[in-house]
Amino acid sequence: LEAGYSNDSLGFAAGTFDRGCDNCEAENAVVIGGAPSKALALGARYSQYQTTKWYGAGLIIGADGEHRLGLNADMEDPEGANNNTNNHGAGYAYVQKEHTIAIELSQQAYENTATPPNNIKILSVSYQRRAGPLAASLSYEKRLEDPAENNDEFWMGAGFNSTNWHLGVYAQYYDEIFAVLSAYF
Repeated sequence: LEAGYSNDSLGFAAGTFDRGCDNCEAENAVVIGGAPSKALALGARYSQYQTTKWYGAGLIIGADGEHRLGLNADMEDPEGANNNTNNHGAGYAYVQKEHTIAIELSQQAYENTATPPNNIKILSVSYQRRAGPLAASLSYEKRLEDPAENNDEFWMGAGFNSTNWHLGVYAQYYDEIFAVLSAYF
């Protein structure tokens, strides 16, 4: 469940996500984002699941343009010492009215360098096609630290849009089917 508010230059959302398991706590999150101009967008996220906290920030240059560059960083901070996970990445998207092509390179590193595999690099390539209220996407992800290992991931998504709601359905995103329904008031 998530609720939020946005206008042309600022957005805020808070939500909770139940993983559907017995005796599990829900993950709670708060997100704020803004676009001080059409050329720049900024965002920050905080979430907590049990005793683990996540902090994240992102920046999009050319946020309203055909060519968009994104940068992101986040940190997973579980309870205890020497066990944080740091992630950062950069991506490029070519955005047109009916399609988007995106490529991203990200890296995940553990604070405790003895944690295998450390320094994971991930390459993602995706394509989205839009036609009126419908959208479909295909994404491919490859972990680069061990090319001999079969660690590719492929997922697809579909979106149905109107002025008052949006439904997104993703397969293989979390090794299951994942659906998000948003209503706009």
